[in-house]
Amino acid sequence: DGADLTASLVGRVLSVTGVGQGVDAGLRQGAFVFERYTVGVVRDGRRMNFSLGASYEQIGDGDDDSEAYSLTAQFDRRMTRRLTFTLDYDYTLNEGLNVVTALDDPAGLEDIKSYSHYAQAGINYALGRRLSAMASVYYAENNSENVGASLAGFDFEDSGIIVGLRYEF
Repeated sequence: DGADLTASLVGRVLSVTGVGQGVDAGLRQGAFVFERYTVGVVRDGRRMNFSLGASYEQIGDGDDDSEAYSLTAQFDRRMTRRLTFTLDYDYTLNEGLNVVTALDDPAGLEDIKSYSHYAQAGINYALGRRLSAMASVYYAENNSENVGASLAGFDFEDSGIIVGLRYEF
């Protein structure tokens, strides 16, 4: 159906040496290495599009590293000339140091693990060339382990319905 399929792999390593200032000076002294690797596949077609991506990030000084893994997926299917179905999903896993706790109490620096999910399904209906209506349902969740009192409020579970109009200028 005239579709294009593309894949990519991107890697980047950045090394920063510096001395921090202010409240977090003790955490930012020394050399930090930041690595990010991303891989993705995209398919664009006349009636169906999808993308799938994954990434890995690492930041730290070699002893105390934090890592993040993420996965994203998106699917669009044109049902009629005016109606399109969409589906999105994001997952992120973070492992590493609880920096917020360390700022409150440097002796309380501990490893944490947190993950989040976000899923959304919806429809878009074209009312005209530039005007469309949309409706979707979503679910979001974030859970953490070993976060201490300073991050306890970051755990949540939420769901809802989104309805709207969009005009493209």
